[in-house]
Amino acid sequence: MRIAAIGICVLLAGNMFFTGKRYLNGDHFTTPKDFNKPFAERQVDKMICEDTDPSYRVLDLSVNVFNSSVPSYRHKNIGGYSPAKLQRYQDLIDKYLNKEISGIYGALNSAGTISDVEEYVEANTPILSALNTRYIVLDGDYLPVVNMSACGNAWFVDSLVRVQTPAEEIEAIGNIDLGCMAVMAADMPEALNPGRPGENDSIELTSYTPNELRYSYSAEMPRLAVFSEIYYPDGWKASVDGEDLDVLRADWTLRAALLPAGEHSLVMRFSPQSYKTGASVSRASSITLLVLVLLSLAAMLFKSPRRASKQD
Repeated sequence: MRIAAIGICVLLAGNMFFTGKRYLNGDHFTTPKDFNKPFAERQVDKMICEDTDPSYRVLDLSVNVFNSSVPSYRHKNIGGYSPAKLQRYQDLIDKYLNKEISGIYGALNSAGTISDVEEYVEANTPILSALNTRYIVLDGDYLPVVNMSACGNAWFVDSLVRVQTPAEEIEAIGNIDLGCMAVMAADMPEALNPGRPGENDSIELTSYTPNELRYSYSAEMPRLAVFSEIYYPDGWKASVDGEDLDVLRADWTLRAALLPAGEHSLVMRFSPQSYKTGASVSRASSITLLVLVLLSLAAMLFKSPRRASKQD
């Protein structure tokens, strides 16, 4: 019986193998070496990774910017590909980023040196700079272009521009200096005062992980800070020295927060309510299932002695 079963299994396996060969052959497979080849570290990657700042972004022009995810293997990539897109970021791509990237290509064709390209980038890429795009890769074997106008991970603004509609909001960010002004929509809190700049006011990112960012800052009075991170309505929570703080949306798609005066630590943590709800439901379901299993086992054990006594 066992021999017959083994024979049937062998026949089925052989049938599956030869049936698969109708549709797949050697050309449909790749070796691990060939698979990893696109992710091999280039000279430009080594140069960029020498930067010890906790976070900055890279624009890689050696690939199709918004259809290749290869640069994301090593860097916080300004582009990449995902079938699920945040609508506001896609709007930013369509209205501003594509235009700024096209301008860089044009500068490359007309510039005589890398310094000429860097001068063009510093003067003509305000949205890339607000996203903290510090390096622009032209080719894997050459030095990257350094964007000295990158706004950094966070900065204080001195004034606000209030708008009433989404169309006005996305239009306004292209007409102001995002390094010292911020655009806020009508659905954001009205009683916001960006505060006057102090001589020693500063804010910096001290720690970065995908679900938690830590900043230290000093401000002589309450200040409005803008962060080069994407705003997500149900997800990121902020606290200053353990006290909860509202995360706001500024400049169409970035995060902002009104920070209290003094020297403090700011923590932003990704903690969506949907995850907490799902975890609670999953936990309750597991406990319920465990209780039912235990009750079933108890019922079986309880019935077994009674059956044995009846048979006696």
